[in-house]
Amino acid sequence: VQLPEVLPRLVAALNEEIVRQSQPLEQELVVLLERKEELKTKIEKWEAALEDSPELFPMLKDRLDELTEKRRQLHIRENEILGIFQQQGEPIQVKDVQRILTSWI
Repeated sequence: VQLPEVLPRLVAALNEEIVRQSQPLEQELVVLLERKEELKTKIEKWEAALEDSPELFPMLKDRLDELTEKRRQLHIRENEILGIFQQQGEPIQVKDVQRILTSWI
C-alpha cells in the first residue's frame, strides 16, 4: 500500500464500491417515497369519508388503522435509509488514508 500508484486506485475502488452499494438504497427510497405519498392520499380519502359519514367509523376504523401503520413503517424505513446515507458522509480521500497509514509506521 506504500506504493504511490496503488493507494489512489485502492481509494477510488473503495469509493466506487460505496456508491455501488448505495444505489439499491437510493432506488428503494424513491419507491418508498412514492408508496408513502399514495398511502397519504388514501388516508386523506378515508378521513374525508369519515367526516362525511361518521356512522361508518366502526367499519372503516380497521382499514384506516392499517393504512396508518403501513405509512408509519415506511417512514421508519425512510429514516433508516437516510441515516445510512448520513453516516456514509464524504468520499474517502487519498490524503486521509496516507495520514492514517503514516501514523501506524
